Amino acid sequence: MRDYNDLADRFNNNLEKIDSLEKENKSLKNEIKGIYRGFNQFMENTLGATVGQAKKLMNNLVSEIKEFVKGGEFEKIHRNETRTRDRDELSR
Repeated sequence: MRDYNDLADRFNNNLEKIDSLEKENKSLKNEIKGIYRGFNQFMENTLGATVGQAKKLMNNLVSEIKEFVKGGEFEKIHRNETRTRDRDELSR
């Protein structure tokens, strides 16, 4: 019976850890998305880049980042943002 209780306690602790890590993961993904969008906005507003120039700069930036983090969250966000932007441009 003691072994069962120990296993049940470990299981419950692991569930709490998983829940905590899932929340942290979601938060970090949102932070990366904010950095991506903020940097894109910075290029357009501060550097005076046109949308096309900003798009090219972001493509170059993502290419550089992929060298260090292949298949990372930044690349996924860029792919999704680019698809959304392209779809919006086509619908105009």
